[in-house]
Amino acid sequence: MSAPSFSSFPAPSFSSFPETEEPKDKKKEKDKEKNKSEKKHSSKDKDKDKERKDRDRTSRHEPDHDREKSRHHDERERDRGKEKDKKSRTKDKDAEKAYREEKRKERKGRDKKKEKRKHSGDDDKDADSDLEQGDAYDFERDLENARKQRRAVEESDHGSLDLSSLCITDREGDPGNIQYGSLHRGDVPRFFRAGYGNVLGAPPGWKIVGRGVSKTVEIGKRGRPAAKRYVDKRAISTTTRRLVPSKTVLPLTKEEEEEGYVRISKRRSPNYEDDMADEMDEAGKARRREDGPAYRAITRDDRDSSASSASSSESESDTELVTPELTRAGYLSARVRDHPTDIQAWLALLKHNTTPAPNALARAEIAASVLAKALAAHPANRQSSSLRLRSLRAGEMVWPEQQLEQEWNATLKDFPQNGDVWSEWVGWRMRAMDSVETVIQDIRHAMNILQGTTDDLEMQRLRIFWRACVWLRQAGYVERAIAAMQAQIEITFFPLRDRPATFADTIAKFEEFWDSEAPRLGEVGARGWGVWAEDPTTESIPESDPVIPPLQESPTDPYRLWSQREANLDNALKHPLRLRPANYYLDDPYRIVVLSDFSSLLTPLITPIARRNLLFVFLHFLGLHTPGSTPPPDDIWADDRWMNRENLLFPEELKSAGPLVLDGGALIGRERMLRAGWGPVKEWGWGVGRITGAESDRMIGGRTWESDDLHGVDADFVSRIFAVLSPVVQDEMWDEHWLAFEAVTNPKKALKLSRSQLAHDQSSLYRWAAHARLERARDKPDEARKIYRVNLAQTNLDKRRPGELELWWDWAELEWLRDEVDSALQVLVIAVGVSDISSVDILRAKRAYDAALDHSASQDPAANIALVKLRALLELLTSGSLPGALAIFNRQLQSPQFLPYTTEHEALTLAATSTAFHHTRTLQRPCPPSVFREQATAAIKLYPGNTTLLGLFLESERGEKIWGRVRAAVSDIVLHEDLKDDIKTEVSLTRVLWAVWVESWEHGHYEIERVRTVLTRAVNDHRMRHSPSVWRIYLELELRAGKLDRAKALLFQAVASCPWVKDFYMLAFGRLRAVFTSAQLNQWTNLMAERQIRTRTDIEELLVNWVSERDSDSGSEEGGEMEIEEKAQELRRLMPY
Repeated sequence: MSAPSFSSFPAPSFSSFPETEEPKDKKKEKDKEKNKSEKKHSSKDKDKDKERKDRDRTSRHEPDHDREKSRHHDERERDRGKEKDKKSRTKDKDAEKAYREEKRKERKGRDKKKEKRKHSGDDDKDADSDLEQGDAYDFERDLENARKQRRAVEESDHGSLDLSSLCITDREGDPGNIQYGSLHRGDVPRFFRAGYGNVLGAPPGWKIVGRGVSKTVEIGKRGRPAAKRYVDKRAISTTTRRLVPSKTVLPLTKEEEEEGYVRISKRRSPNYEDDMADEMDEAGKARRREDGPAYRAITRDDRDSSASSASSSESESDTELVTPELTRAGYLSARVRDHPTDIQAWLALLKHNTTPAPNALARAEIAASVLAKALAAHPANRQSSSLRLRSLRAGEMVWPEQQLEQEWNATLKDFPQNGDVWSEWVGWRMRAMDSVETVIQDIRHAMNILQGTTDDLEMQRLRIFWRACVWLRQAGYVERAIAAMQAQIEITFFPLRDRPATFADTIAKFEEFWDSEAPRLGEVGARGWGVWAEDPTTESIPESDPVIPPLQESPTDPYRLWSQREANLDNALKHPLRLRPANYYLDDPYRIVVLSDFSSLLTPLITPIARRNLLFVFLHFLGLHTPGSTPPPDDIWADDRWMNRENLLFPEELKSAGPLVLDGGALIGRERMLRAGWGPVKEWGWGVGRITGAESDRMIGGRTWESDDLHGVDADFVSRIFAVLSPVVQDEMWDEHWLAFEAVTNPKKALKLSRSQLAHDQSSLYRWAAHARLERARDKPDEARKIYRVNLAQTNLDKRRPGELELWWDWAELEWLRDEVDSALQVLVIAVGVSDISSVDILRAKRAYDAALDHSASQDPAANIALVKLRALLELLTSGSLPGALAIFNRQLQSPQFLPYTTEHEALTLAATSTAFHHTRTLQRPCPPSVFREQATAAIKLYPGNTTLLGLFLESERGEKIWGRVRAAVSDIVLHEDLKDDIKTEVSLTRVLWAVWVESWEHGHYEIERVRTVLTRAVNDHRMRHSPSVWRIYLELELRAGKLDRAKALLFQAVASCPWVKDFYMLAFGRLRAVFTSAQLNQWTNLMAERQIRTRTDIEELLVNWVSERDSDSGSEEGGEMEIEEKAQELRRLMPY
């Protein structure tokens, strides 16, 4: 059995049982040796003390500047100490070896004695007991002996050590160590720049405490961030750090990068004190040192300093403070990783990553990368048309043409009958702009794919047809576009009595009518195709030369002259020309339109929804915009009326501030003058507002059309279209739009028209209500009251007629806005069968309204809205409390009858907000301004695209003099993108235009940079950058500001995004002529010819024998630059590499 070895101390291990006592003779010998060694060591210590005293005595006589000799001496002493340590270790090994040998001999001796006793056969019990006792193992005794031996060895070793081998005594201080912070003069101590962190212009004591994104900095008092409240998210974990990959470690593998693994450097920074730590003042409070670190007399070694600086720099590079942007990015990344099918999270991540991008190309690259990951994250994501279309728009800027075409083919294969996808594909083919005929063939291909008789398929074909007509007009082929619209309506609403079996046969029969040159839709004497087929009497339109107004001025520059001629002819010659009177002007063959030019665009429309929408598409195409007819995503290409109405969005002068007035030696600021809250931009949901508006609609900007809305509209042509289609369509909505149009152009004609309509249909309460509103708009309230009394004299509460409740509301509104409270209360109680307005009767009327609201789920939605408005008005007139009336509105808005984001919900929200406006502003009733403001703010959060609600919000801010709330609403509500998997919820063109117009709300206070920011954001949007209206408005802004160079750069971008728009090319020849040379304009004319942009006259005739002095000088300079470039290319070719 062997004894255990102990690792806690370097004592030798015993392989046998030790003796309990050592022999006495050996003890004496060891004591003698110990005394000898002590004497020897004491003599050595005396000798070394003597040597040290001699050395110190000698060093005192040496000069102070003799450092080199001392350094060599220190090195020799250090080497001598190393040799002594080596000898000491060798000596310890020898002693241990001898000790083990001695023990081995003792064990052998004991074994021999045992063998002898065993063979002698001694049976003495005492002797046997002694042997057994001697052979027993005592662990405690063995351990104690080992410890004594270890202490003896340590004492002998320590006694042999010399102090001179461990350290060097320096009795004179080193001034360089104090001055430089190190033993060497070449080491540069840590320093801080004077004034580091201060901000020019900031209050004293404020310093930079951190840096954010987009070159922003954060400042704080005394270099510290502002105190955070406990509700601040940043106060929850102020020491949180973000780990980023270190530059000093190996790069991550692909698997680690996908898992989000971050490798951290193994180097650790020493825990030194912070040199900028807070000090304690006399009062015992902590204060920050302003003058940098307080240097100590003796600093750490230079090697430690370098290691510390390296570690700290690495630590600073590997960790950063957590910012809200980084927190948002991490949250979104984790969200899409855990829920890969969350499309809204992917869109939020896309917006977060693309927002800091400096330009459109970088934004497209980032978007393409993020969307590629989104589509690859889960197979279900590829079924999202929103993600696929966003990916294709981004890839259009960064992908090769072949890859883009492959992606489009794959998308069309996955969405074979999706109208949004096919419409976007047609837009992509239009932007490619190979030729006009090629694009028309692509449009025909899309229509063939979407063939069918369902409402959805017919509406999708109608969208593509509408887009094709708008595209033709913008490319200069306005006659072909109008002819296509006329032919589509002729085929749809004036068909033959015996309809052909196929649509191709229908086109073949229609060609006979078209070639006969009979009056077509909108022209004088037009009867319709079907009527003409029964009586094919040729009634040609009167042959009259088109009226072309003369030019106001004739510039000498041929490019300007050509631009003015083109614009003049485009405005005057819009309708197709007949073949017979075409002999007088044959230089422009595109004025004559034959059926084969547009027959491939025509499509059959049978369903009532598609037929009705075709009518309003034609009105919008003619410039008569109907609110709600162009929702996203069709608004970017359909609403092109702003190409000719851009002046309505800007004030007369783009000035930012008015002059100060000096009165009696005091400067007086200008008076704040605010315009009306409603402007030229009009949009709301289809069916939300009243078509024929009364005086109440004019007060809130809710009329469908005003005089400014008819700018550039051929009123006679539109009026003839209404007249010829009204008996065929037989639709009350179409007739009411006709009344609204005539009320703007000729109010007396509108009244006559309304009477004629009532003569044919006297039982329609909708027609009577429209006629009463016409009287109210003419300020004839008594005539309107007569209409209300006659039509509401007999009321059946159990079975109400269509439009009855709406008529009751119109009557009550008339009396209320004219401040006839008793008359209004009388109307409100009679509407529910109560005859008097006493307190008891009013209570009965309220209960009747509440009961009707509880059982109104199956009624008409418009009737439900009127019922809620009547109940709220009754509450307002009886209690005088606007919050009480708004509570009724809000309670109904939360009921299942009015689902959010529906037409009914938006109409009721508008009614509640307009009630608050009329109560506080129209009638001037006392009420806290916050009630109206909070209601308007909540309304625009729900419907930021409703311009009536936006105008009411501006009116709620009138007089508050807090312009910041309006601008905050523009950025946070109006232009805020709703990240849903639905392209119909994206920021519409109307919201962008309203944000541009609202800057001119305050007269004489126009900040052009804010408008420029809004438009820059719009033209960089993935969808809005393909809108010609946005580019035209942005160009108009720069032209009005006089920034021609900026406008020129924008023009190139606009042509790249919308290459088919003729007006963009013509700007270079007209208003931007000063920044274009003749050579550049000649290139533009060639580009227009390549892309088949239609021009009416030839510019070459004007350029014969004309040379501009400015262009000749610039041409010589350009020729010199070309010569230099050619020489540079030749030199590069001759280079040996």
